Amino acid sequence: MAPRDLPRHGTLRVAAGLRFLHRELVEQEEGGRLHRAPGGASWPHAVRGRARAASRQAWSRVRPRALPRLTSVSAAPCGGWGGLLSHSGKNTHLTRRARDAKIPRLRGVVPNLSAPERAEPMADKVRLAMIGCGGMANGHLRGYELLYQKGMRNFEITACVDPNLEAAGKFADTAEKFQGKRPAVLADYEEMISKKLANAADIVTPHGLHHIIGCACLENGIDVMIEKPIGITVRASRLIAETADKKKRIAATAENIRRGLGQRAIHWALNEKKIIGEMRSFFSQGAGYSPFPGDAPPFRWRIQKLLSGGLMVMDSGAHFVDSMRYFFGDLERAYAELRLFEPAKFTDDKGNTIVSDCEDSWSAILTFKSGLVGTWSWSNVQPGHSYRTVLYYGSEGSIKDTGDVFHGFQSLAGEVMFKDGKTKSVNDLAIEFLLSLSPDDKERLFPYGITNGVYLECWDFVDACAKRRRPDLDAWDGLKAKAFSETVYESAAAGKAIAYDDVVACKVEKYQGPINKKWGLKK
Repeated sequence: MAPRDLPRHGTLRVAAGLRFLHRELVEQEEGGRLHRAPGGASWPHAVRGRARAASRQAWSRVRPRALPRLTSVSAAPCGGWGGLLSHSGKNTHLTRRARDAKIPRLRGVVPNLSAPERAEPMADKVRLAMIGCGGMANGHLRGYELLYQKGMRNFEITACVDPNLEAAGKFADTAEKFQGKRPAVLADYEEMISKKLANAADIVTPHGLHHIIGCACLENGIDVMIEKPIGITVRASRLIAETADKKKRIAATAENIRRGLGQRAIHWALNEKKIIGEMRSFFSQGAGYSPFPGDAPPFRWRIQKLLSGGLMVMDSGAHFVDSMRYFFGDLERAYAELRLFEPAKFTDDKGNTIVSDCEDSWSAILTFKSGLVGTWSWSNVQPGHSYRTVLYYGSEGSIKDTGDVFHGFQSLAGEVMFKDGKTKSVNDLAIEFLLSLSPDDKERLFPYGITNGVYLECWDFVDACAKRRRPDLDAWDGLKAKAFSETVYESAAAGKAIAYDDVVACKVEKYQGPINKKWGLKK
């Protein structure tokens, strides 16, 4: 039977829509799943195996050329990433050379246009360097392989860069299999730059390295796509965006969730179809008991504020805040309370006990410029009963998401309920959305029939570089999402509601101040 209220476009189009949905489910499996904890907690999928620890440890030796060298000290404090900072007992700090760095001052506020007026032309095919060959980068590599298999041949992976040469070598092996030519295998991105091996770079490293490596590439004429969150702070994000504008290069934010079929369909249903009328409120809340595994390599740097910038408010939370901007527009203000009930711990190679200084629980009231008010709360240290509620309410009904509080509508198992009690599945909504698209729009949103968000962000970056167009999400978009998370942090630090625009403009930095100071990010 055809889905309820499905437009009568014929059984062939309906069947095509169903095949599209089947492909979405297959690609989600190919792209890898996140670990789920009680209450909707989601750990980065790198936790699945500790084999990637070697790559993380090796990255501690990364040393930027364009910006200061951050001297390593045994790479122990956070399982390999700690070499970015010197560590002595309870004190974590940058080296003198890093403190004395001359990092450019930041200018003004976010412009109305979120991309430079014109990007410099690209003379040949996109020659892509993958900087970081572990964790999330595996999903990116699968994306490029799929694109190549689909017939997209305007790019070539020319360099795989990771201080762990074994990890970089494995990436190069995979690339050689699908493109027929082996990329250079390098331990140092500076060598990649100096040898002019690439004109574009996909950067998947710890947050604190994003602005360092990103700006070094941009300054040398290399377009970049940087994994979310684009910068460790708003100030770091602004440095990336302004450098891209100055150099007329492309800087894309690798944010995958909004690009998937589920969120595209929900955005359409809320904003164009007005399926539940005018928005009134939303609740995205989860709690349970599954403490952070502090001794796991992916968390050794994440649980330290100076290395990560914060934990789930801006890690998995980066997906949530970008989705909220996509659905509802910009934030007006936030009031938040953060808590750290059960600090994660680990012992470094020198026998020092490193204790988390990042949140494990929060409650936030989010007020948008449209007048919408939402509640966002999460905790992974609440023993006993667990719960998860993700609901969006409008004047004519509600939409329930069955997923977690961060990665909205990744599955199509949610449900719409109307005032009269009738229901419609999100699966049916997705079919309606697909049938509403023109062939051109379908190809623009889901090129080659791809609906996996990670693969789509890879396509968007390569296509933007090749055509010298604005990417779907550029560095300014990444900055605005980052500022959303930081408004939550800044409110908790100040003990009062904080205006989003003040955080965007770097006028409020009580929470971010120590992080900016340690990374030499000056006003």
